[in-house]
Amino acid sequence: MGKPLKRSTIYFDPELPAEDQEDLAACDDRVAGPELSYQELLDDLRVAHRKQVYRNS
Repeated sequence: MGKPLKRSTIYFDPELPAEDQEDLAACDDRVAGPELSYQELLDDLRVAHRKQVYRNS
């Protein structure tokens, strides 16, 4: 059997800057989103990069 799991609890300050609150809200919104494999993520990044390079040239 593997090593026992360790769990941590992180308590956030309720007075977080607005940008941090937006980032946390975005994570909550994406929980139900589709899962991507690592290869799918890399492929998606490559396509996005090509589009960006094409727009800037």
